[in-house]
Amino acid sequence: MKKILFVLTLFVVLSCDKNCDEEIKELTEQYKKALEYTGGSSTAVIRLTEQYNEKLAEINKRCN
Repeated sequence: MKKILFVLTLFVVLSCDKNCDEEIKELTEQYKKALEYTGGSSTAVIRLTEQYNEKLAEINKRCN
């Protein structure tokens, strides 16, 4: 029983890490793409960066 619980826990942890890595990668790609649409507006870049950092912090908090 303990071995089954350990294996299930290990599976959940590993799958979470993989999902988190994928989420971070996708978020970063979206951020880079969105930066291209700012038109050089520093206000837009600042706001976009704030949103990116908030979302990244949420993912890291959930995954760690």
